[in-house]
Amino acid sequence: MSSANKAKGSRFENDIVEYIRDNAPLLRAERLARAGSLDEGDVAITFPRGVLVTEAKNHKSLALADWVKQSLTEMVNYVTKRKLPPDSVFPLVVAKRRNHSIGRSYAIMELHMLVELVEYLSGDDGDDG
Repeated sequence: MSSANKAKGSRFENDIVEYIRDNAPLLRAERLARAGSLDEGDVAITFPRGVLVTEAKNHKSLALADWVKQSLTEMVNYVTKRKLPPDSVFPLVVAKRRNHSIGRSYAIMELHMLVELVEYLSGDDGDDG
C-alpha cells in the first residue's frame, strides 16, 4: 500500500472517530493499532453494553464480501486479545461514500449480525419459548 493510500485511510479513520465523538454521546470511539495478521480492526466504537469493531474503507470501488470477511476476522482477534464475551462484540465495515460527508458513509454488516446486535441491545436472548 502506498504512503498516499495509507494517509487517505488514516484520515478516514480519524474522521470516523471524530464523527462518533461529535454526534453520539453514548458512544466512545478510538483508533486501534495495526497488528499485522492479528489486526483487530481500525476503530473500536464502544457502547454501554458492547463494541463495534470497525473496518474503515476509503476506496473507489466497493468489495463488500472481502471487507465483511476481514471485519469478521478482526472482530475475532479483538475478542480473543481482550478476552471479551463474544456475544458483546460485533463487526462493522464503514465505507466512504464518494462526494458525501462522513455521516453519509455506508455502514455494512451481515444481516444475521444486525439481528444479533438488535436482539442484544433489546435484551432479547432469542428464546421464543
